[in-house]
Formats: sequence, structure tokens, C-alpha cells
Amino acid sequence: MHIPTIFDNDYEGDIERYSISDEKFHHLEKVLRVKNDSIVKLTNGKGLISSGRISNKFITISETELKQRDNKVNAHHQQHRLNLSTRLIKCNATKRGY
Repeated sequence: MHIPTIFDNDYEGDIERYSISDEKFHHLEKVLRVKNDSIVKLTNGKGLISSGRISNKFITISETELKQRDNKVNAHHQQHRLNLSTRLIKCNATKRGY
């Protein structure tokens, strides 16, 4: 089951009830078809992730966690190479009906 995540750059995680903007609520309700009492997640994109249940235009927060982000570059990244080649083919257009 997919759990939608709402992004709010200003979310600090110190509240028990989060008010959803009209625009975000419209997207949840009409596009993602989220129903009342469904579980959703809320994040600020900086490692703070909360989950809770949606009720009308509010989320009642039940759990909040702070995940440390690892910003290291993956040293095991493989380099890929793409070779392109072309070949000209002689075509007699009159025999093919072109």
C-alpha cells in the first residue's frame, strides 16, 4: 500500500496536529484519492519524518522520527560508456514503392 508523503519545508515536528493547505488537500483528495482516516507522512526534506492519520484538512501526528542524512558521494559508482555507430545502407526506393 502506498503511503503519500506531504512536503513542507517549514515543518519542525513540534506539533500534534498539522493543518493541510487547500492546494495540498485537493491533490491528496482528488488526485491521490486519499480518504479520511488514511495514514500519510509529513516531511521537511531535512530528515524529519512524521506519520499520522488524515481527517478533513488536518493530520493527527502519531509518530515522528529524525533520520540522519548521509551526504557522502558513493565511491563505488561505476562509469558507463556508450558507443554509437552508424552504417549507411544502400536502398533502391523504386523497388520498394517509396
